[in-house]
Amino acid sequence: MIHIFDWKENWVRNDEAWLVLGKGPTFSLRDRIDLREFTTVSLNHAVVAQPVDIAHAIDIDVFDDCSEILQQNAKWLLMPLYPHVRCKPSGLSLPDFFQSLPILQHFEQSGRLLWYDLWSGPKNHRRPIAKGTFSASVVMNLLGQLGVKQVKTLGVDGGTSYNPTFSNRTLFLNGHSSFDVQFQEIDKTVVEYKMNVQKVVEPIRIFVGCDDSQLVAGKVLEYSIKKHTQHPVEVFFMNNMPVPPPKHKKNRPGTGFSFNRFLIPKLAGYRGKAIYIDADMLVFDDIEKLWDIPMGNHKVLCSVQSETPKGWEGGQNNDLGEGRYWTPGRQMSVMLMDCENLDWDIDEIIRGLDEERYGYKDLMAKFCILDESDIGDSIPNTWNCLEWFEEGKSQLVHFTVVPTQPWKNDRNALDAMWTDAFREAYCAGAVPIKLIEESVSRKLIKPSLLELAQSCEVSTPTKQESTPLDEATRLRRMLWDTMISDYTHRTQAKTTGSSLGWTLENFLIRKPMINSLRVARFAARKAKRAFRKVQK
Repeated sequence: MIHIFDWKENWVRNDEAWLVLGKGPTFSLRDRIDLREFTTVSLNHAVVAQPVDIAHAIDIDVFDDCSEILQQNAKWLLMPLYPHVRCKPSGLSLPDFFQSLPILQHFEQSGRLLWYDLWSGPKNHRRPIAKGTFSASVVMNLLGQLGVKQVKTLGVDGGTSYNPTFSNRTLFLNGHSSFDVQFQEIDKTVVEYKMNVQKVVEPIRIFVGCDDSQLVAGKVLEYSIKKHTQHPVEVFFMNNMPVPPPKHKKNRPGTGFSFNRFLIPKLAGYRGKAIYIDADMLVFDDIEKLWDIPMGNHKVLCSVQSETPKGWEGGQNNDLGEGRYWTPGRQMSVMLMDCENLDWDIDEIIRGLDEERYGYKDLMAKFCILDESDIGDSIPNTWNCLEWFEEGKSQLVHFTVVPTQPWKNDRNALDAMWTDAFREAYCAGAVPIKLIEESVSRKLIKPSLLELAQSCEVSTPTKQESTPLDEATRLRRMLWDTMISDYTHRTQAKTTGSSLGWTLENFLIRKPMINSLRVARFAARKAKRAFRKVQK
């Protein structure tokens, strides 16, 4: 076996780019890059679907699952000296598993087995300790200690699901409910070792305009976005943003978030693209299709609509003053924005209203702060369906009539559709029950949503039924259990022997423990005999 830091001397260049491949949804996008440009590291079962330079696993049973393909798909195998079994520390070292896993021993004999010290194993203060909750954060911590500076990731996505390529059988066996935990650990490693870690596929940045009354709707919207895409997305809810109020009442915003869209270029660091949408929407198609619409020479893209939406006929809903009813023409509630070319400053924009250089309608409906040539009308209307839905055609539905929005009452014609989306999002864990309870208590949403949530069972990610283990695998894992039991009893016996008086120890502790240890050893010998018999 080779310690990873000894291996480093001959194989690691600090300026070399590494790629960490996980099992998240974006794993399917690996055909978009040339993997030959990187030193590749797979996490857990990802090696089954993609040949790599280094295959990493913390759990010995993950190795067992992948052992046949590993010899073919991995040049090196990287594991902790004391691996876990079923996401728990085992107390056993890699050599303890050689007899039951001949392929593991083959990796060792061929000089392809790399090892390191993990936080959960016995401490050796002369060697660095790798830290992390998930395989991704452990690998990133190791790379940082190795001096690697440039790392890209694919399939390290956060959230609650694997790519469909992989079985959910091992999903969250470590007791966590989201992969998002790993990013806090990775961020610490990046800062500590001054690394540059980036996603291969840049996430789609979506800024959602909302206020307290639409937070529940916003969570349902976010779920609908992620449901329909494999592309990584980052959703930012712009609620209670620092926007100065205009002096004149006639220029006051129609909603608490109307002016928030002008903050987006600054929030995006004046780089790249961004999508703006309101919270009162639902998505029914892959948001990447909207993201990929060419900007051309424009700074902002929107849609143009002339047909009055249902509920707005005859100037209805006009309780906020002139210009606050629906206006035909450009619709800025769904926008694709080139943040690099938008130098907006919210204070200057509000000052323009106060100095009456333009009015509210000119700002919000015509985007008068831009030249006409800066605005493109190339977003299809199907990406902003105002109060209508057509199966197979509508890509985004916009609930524009505030008094009949379906989270407020049952009067909307599309109430059943939105309620079904709410139920699905809540059951998937996307809408916190505390947010629903608070929104109901403040009379921001209809009480029936809380009743519906209470009648639903929040599901943990569905685990697929395990493929029945063959006899040899079943006996191997039985053997590991007895080996771990033996180790545990030995450890407990040593601890007890040093802390209790001889009499109490002998009659109350030692004899029962020795008897239990004998049983564990007998079971181990029995499992070994059965395993050898199967091998023959």
